[in-house]
Amino acid sequence: MNVASNRVMEKCGFTCEGTKRQAKFVNIYTDFNIYGLLRSDIMGERAAST
Repeated sequence: MNVASNRVMEKCGFTCEGTKRQAKFVNIYTDFNIYGLLRSDIMGERAAST
């Protein structure tokens, strides 16, 4: 897993929702993280910053 890419996602407000272990990606099996960002997360940040 790419630690630097994961950090960028978290700095942008995304939340790590889980890890797929040994999942097939094209022709290889690899681990990867799933990130999510909800509209309510964005709206909450805007309300807090004003």
